[in-house]
Amino acid sequence: FHQGKGLGYATSTPEELEFCTQFAMETGIVLDPVYSGKALYQFITHVLPNHEDPESFKNTNVLFWHTGGSLGLYDKADDLLSTLQTNSPVQRLNVYDTNNNDDDDADDKGSISI
Repeated sequence: FHQGKGLGYATSTPEELEFCTQFAMETGIVLDPVYSGKALYQFITHVLPNHEDPESFKNTNVLFWHTGGSLGLYDKADDLLSTLQTNSPVQRLNVYDTNNNDDDDADDKGSISI
């Protein structure tokens, strides 16, 4: 077992936030930085490299159960936006459109625009 809470509940390091952003850009899977993002970051950066035999993971299946957590994105929107590079291929990430509106001129409250 590995304790991977980092700085604690809903408190992310800049590295964890950067990981969540990069992971989303590379895979299309959005991880919240409160639960799933922090768990996968800890697994990839601490568990795999420090396992007694890291090679034992090669050619095996590892199940990472991503349970959602998109509501955790609202509170962390500003932190996540600050990790994006200006040349990012991602232009807009609509986490949850509370307006149910596709109008570009509409108030995007509830959306995270990148």
